[in-house]
Amino acid sequence: MPTIAELLQAYMDSTGDSLRDIQRRSNGVLTSQNVAKIRTVPRKAFPDPRTAEALSDLLQVSVTTIVLAYAASLGLPVVQGGSTLETMLPPGTDSLTPEDRDAIRAITRQLIDARREDARPPAPDLSRAEDFRLAEPGTLQPVQEPRGPNDDR
Repeated sequence: MPTIAELLQAYMDSTGDSLRDIQRRSNGVLTSQNVAKIRTVPRKAFPDPRTAEALSDLLQVSVTTIVLAYAASLGLPVVQGGSTLETMLPPGTDSLTPEDRDAIRAITRQLIDARREDARPPAPDLSRAEDFRLAEPGTLQPVQEPRGPNDDR
């Protein structure tokens, strides 16, 4: 579970909002000084309900996510049933149609598959077949030149 400071930083990074922008968006409930403290000073308590609701509205996450992020900031063990992405979804996702949810799942699967592809080692270049030999049935390995006793490669 991300901390409240991490959630705020992610929001600011993605929107480019300044501390003053946040104060303006929250109608003054979240002052620029308070937001700066939330981002930099270790938390010692949970927020008051008004601050929790303002953060929820600003970050477009549930109040539960805000409370859990504060709990993580306080060092409490936060065990959540879902993924980090799930906790960061905006309120109202239950109103999405089955088709909307299918589209989101399909996009998410494509992104996950792309990350897996990026993590795979590159396939050998088989354009020069003479550089490879059959090691075991069905397995190609690069050919290594034999080394002599005086070879310092």
